[in-house]
Amino acid sequence: MSYDIYLYRPEVKTASLGGAELDEFDHPVIPDDVQQRFADRLLKYDYELESTNANCTEYIHNNKKWSIQVAVFPTEIAFSVPYWDDAENAIFEALQTAHELADDDDLFVYDPQTGEWSE
Repeated sequence: MSYDIYLYRPEVKTASLGGAELDEFDHPVIPDDVQQRFADRLLKYDYELESTNANCTEYIHNNKKWSIQVAVFPTEIAFSVPYWDDAENAIFEALQTAHELADDDDLFVYDPQTGEWSE
């Protein structure tokens, strides 16, 4: 099990707040420049590139004890924090990083554990 955090385009937040379930509609693609800006900034938060393929680019936090992973897909960015040792601090770190990197109107943070969207 893991604690998951997602970043989506504004249209996804709008549809979700309007009552649509996240898996009921196609999500818009995150533009390449937004993905690149996110990746560039993520690397400054002690993450490193783990793997890349045509559908996904994955990063992992340098603190291996936390094992926070970030996967950048065409329509979403997903943080995943395993419930291991020090999970509370790892979750705090992942939430803080997600919110700091979604500090403009290009991406919004969704926490499925609480059902809350960033403002």
